[in-house]
Amino acid sequence: MTKQLFGSVLVASLVLLTGTAMAHAATVTFQQGVDAYSGSNSLRMRDNAINGKAGNDMYVGDAGNEADNRFLLRFDISSLAGQTVVGDGTLTLTIAQVDGSPNPGDFFDVYEVDDNNVGWSSSTSSWNRFNQDTSVLWKDSAGLDLPVATGNVGDPTLGGLGTPSQGYGATPIATINQASYAVNDTVDVTIPQAVLQDWVDGVNAGLLFRGRDQTNAGRVAFDKPTSGSVSERPLLTLDVVPSGTLPATIAVYDFNGPDGNFNTTAFDSRDTDPFTAASRLSQSGGLTGGGANAFIVTNAFFHPTDSGSPGLNVAGVNQGTPTEFFSFTTAPEPGTASVTYEDLSFFGNGYSASPKVSVGVVDGTGSEQTLAASISLPGNNAAAQLISVDLPDFTSANVVEWRFYPFGASASNHGIRFDDITLNGAVNPSAVIPEPLTMLAVGLSITGLGGYVRRRRRG
Repeated sequence: MTKQLFGSVLVASLVLLTGTAMAHAATVTFQQGVDAYSGSNSLRMRDNAINGKAGNDMYVGDAGNEADNRFLLRFDISSLAGQTVVGDGTLTLTIAQVDGSPNPGDFFDVYEVDDNNVGWSSSTSSWNRFNQDTSVLWKDSAGLDLPVATGNVGDPTLGGLGTPSQGYGATPIATINQASYAVNDTVDVTIPQAVLQDWVDGVNAGLLFRGRDQTNAGRVAFDKPTSGSVSERPLLTLDVVPSGTLPATIAVYDFNGPDGNFNTTAFDSRDTDPFTAASRLSQSGGLTGGGANAFIVTNAFFHPTDSGSPGLNVAGVNQGTPTEFFSFTTAPEPGTASVTYEDLSFFGNGYSASPKVSVGVVDGTGSEQTLAASISLPGNNAAAQLISVDLPDFTSANVVEWRFYPFGASASNHGIRFDDITLNGAVNPSAVIPEPLTMLAVGLSITGLGGYVRRRRRG
């Protein structure tokens, strides 16, 4: 005995509109001068020129002369508005210069700059001030002015956006050991997904690179957004999908193929949604082909005003309580969070006087639930009608089985015909993380470092 769980049955003669499935996550790159992109900028900050506008060079650390160097870097990625960032991204920097002798244990940290400091510029900002020309100071997270340095004393607590949790985050998003650096190497810095999503959705004040202390014996410079070689400029790489759930045609069975016994490609779903999988149609046992004993028949065999394509023709089913069924299964592809099922439709009619069908569903290992009981189909070879079962938008991450119980066509020449069986819904792809980024995130979490170095030589 099945339990009635879902909504009402609607009979309609209009074709349902179905959603178009979207593609997997797309990889997007941003690099100044590539594909007309011009949204990255940088700012050099140094405490031996506290009120000087030091340009856009990207120096970090010191060379043993008590000159603390920091820099800011920002990428405008607002063109991605309305999309969801998938996994962490990668910022690739090329080393242009190494001064002094960096020692093992010399680190610099990467922080997200507080939103109150958005709009800084290499032409107006300095170590002491957000805008040196108008004397506007750097701000803390509460919007209050940060203290300034009054002399070249090399005090990292004064100016330069202050100390952690003042003008930038309390903890770094990446920590990199500069002792292994060499000119022309590249450094890949992992940028967390949440930071990138903030840049897509709202205010973006960029990143601060700073030495952990002033005992470092070396200084590193990276190629900046305006460097002569475009390929050496800072490069940001991330993966995105459109935000929210994506409309999807999850399964379509239109039986465009030769007759068979549920074991040929004619019984496959022809959906192309990349986030879900639908099985080949199967049967529970004693179903036979109706009419001319064919499981798949041409449109001309039935009323010519139906769906316009071949259909599944079944018979050998009793007139009473249905016990035999044909079915298919659907499931999210690996990495897809879940599927929301919204509506199920199909064309149906029959040769007998009163063909009917009941539709049930099994979610995972649960009990079968009745979606629609004893749907009456057009009989006596009348024109097929489009039957729509409006589902209550239930969501599942399991394998779901969809069962069709035809009855009222016990004789082999009393076929019941089904065509264009279509299941629509939406997928939640937010859990899809491309494999390279997944492995990178795992590796970095093990080492405790937010970046690593790989050696690459120019030319």
